[in-house]
Amino acid sequence: MFVTGGSAGNTSNVDYATITYRTSTGYQLWVKRYNGPGNLDDRATSVVTSPGGGTVYVTGRSTGTSSGYDYATIAYKAGTGAALWLARYNGTGNGTDAAQAAAVSPTTGTVFVTGSSAGTGTMEIDWATVAYHG
Repeated sequence: MFVTGGSAGNTSNVDYATITYRTSTGYQLWVKRYNGPGNLDDRATSVVTSPGGGTVYVTGRSTGTSSGYDYATIAYKAGTGAALWLARYNGTGNGTDAAQAAAVSPTTGTVFVTGSSAGTGTMEIDWATVAYHG
């Protein structure tokens, strides 16, 4: 079982915290943290696994160095917690972008991440969905 969210860091503000537990016993297997490049507020909002269960995908909002909040999506090896890749998305308005959900295609393994995103010239918060090959 995988859980994720925000957690206060020792030398940073709030970071992503992702934990996996053995479902039969509740024993903690691994913990991974992510502190974004802005070293400020990073909050994971969604965790999903690949169709075969070998990869865990975590997404949420993460403070960039000059872009405000961006989507930040991380792929981990499910068994060990080793980071496989990290992708960041800064919307066209270079404002607040906050991923709120992720899903994985059962046939292609494509990871879809969606959430609110500041658009260019709209004066409103829009929605954006990005896709990554798992």
